Amino acid sequence: MQSELDSLEQRIIELLAKNADIKAKNVKVKAENAKLRQAMEENETRLAKLEQSDKEKAKLIAELNCNVGKIKQERVVVDVATQPSTSNKLLEDRKTDEFLVSVSKKKVSDMMRQRNKEKKLLHESAPSCRDQDKHSTSQNTSNIPLEDPNDSVKTEANKSNSQSLGETISEVTSQVLPKKPRFPTII
Repeated sequence: MQSELDSLEQRIIELLAKNADIKAKNVKVKAENAKLRQAMEENETRLAKLEQSDKEKAKLIAELNCNVGKIKQERVVVDVATQPSTSNKLLEDRKTDEFLVSVSKKKVSDMMRQRNKEKKLLHESAPSCRDQDKHSTSQNTSNIPLEDPNDSVKTEANKSNSQSLGETISEVTSQVLPKKPRFPTII
């Protein structure tokens, strides 16, 4: 019987050791379960926030689509309202533009004719002046620069003509070219 008692005591010791191992493993499993539950709760919270964010984004997108629709309708109304008046204005503007362009061309061509006449007169009078100057310089021993006193006057006249030509062109351009677009821009 002693041997049975010894064997039973041995068996009890083994079972107690096994029980201690199982309890240690159980503690580890419970700790891991607690971590997993916490991670699961965090993920659920995150998911709820993402779903809320998606709902808010969907709501904003719907509002923006509604606003875009209203803007398109307003643009169509504005375009339709301005079309008849722009066609009448276009005809008037074209006639005005054509008139201003023709006046501008006439002014420019008149100025060019005047300038060409002045150049021609200058070239015709220049050889005779040069001949007289050459004759007088050959008699004198000093070097006198050859200048036509009328050249500076005519050069000034040419400058003033070219300035007035530039001013006229800029005036006509500002009158002819539209200051603002005639048609509404479509975005």
